Amino acid sequence: MLYAYPKLSKWDFSYFRFLGSGLGNLLFPWARSILASQKYGLTRISPTWSQIKVGPILRREADLRFYFDLFDKNPHEISGIIKLFYLLKYSSVTEDYLVNLKSGIYPHRKETKIVVFEGLKDYFNSMISKHAFIYDELLKITRNEHKKGLNYDFRKSISVHIRLGDFIGGHATPMQWYIDTLNKLRAAVGQELPIYIFSDGTNEEIMPVLRLPHTSRLTFGSSLADLLALSKAHHLIGSAGSTFSQWASFLGRMPVIWPKGGLTQHLYDDKPQLEIECAQDEKMPEDFISICKLNA
Repeated sequence: MLYAYPKLSKWDFSYFRFLGSGLGNLLFPWARSILASQKYGLTRISPTWSQIKVGPILRREADLRFYFDLFDKNPHEISGIIKLFYLLKYSSVTEDYLVNLKSGIYPHRKETKIVVFEGLKDYFNSMISKHAFIYDELLKITRNEHKKGLNYDFRKSISVHIRLGDFIGGHATPMQWYIDTLNKLRAAVGQELPIYIFSDGTNEEIMPVLRLPHTSRLTFGSSLADLLALSKAHHLIGSAGSTFSQWASFLGRMPVIWPKGGLTQHLYDDKPQLEIECAQDEKMPEDFISICKLNA
């Protein structure tokens, strides 16, 4: 018997975790675990979403990212005291075990083991064509109060994700890049499309962008709610290196603009013209502009 367990951080105590990553990073082992469970017939063990983090408290972020109330229990997953019992009783193996199992290297396949999915691994590579299935599975476990953004009307608008909190030492995407990119996109489509800002920064920190005409800040109460709302963006402008922005793009598959060098990997295998990287002094590709004009 094989079980699939997404281990979301090193210090995992079954009911809560200590010093975990942000939601974007946590979704990678979770997604790989559900895909492997489907492929190999593994029994799923519920991940430990709840975590204790000090950074967001020290930075006085609105979302402390404790994640204790984001998801419902999946009735098809092992949880609670039985989960703790299994994690303590059975030996664990890495997800590479499944590749070896398929190759027939492990003869004792009837042994009970827990296959642990951990870390970023290959980012989206192993799931690049499974976005619809992953989106559906994510919505199944999301509590209703975090789905409010799915009903918001983002038609004929631009959504922007400005990530600040985890970029210490000035590595965040410059505010001027967002301003220049928004102005270029509006000029390209010939309309002053409304702009919606999603950010973990304060109003003062993102004020240069908020001062643009017809621009407002949006939040739906949690990181998950905002991620789902961003996945419904009509046009998306992402933060360099942000897995949160990347998940919104991966799930939503809308036209998206990244800072130059800011896209960790290409996410649209079937429609690569929908995602571009653009420097402040660079023109946007004509085929991308054509798509945006059709959307506007």
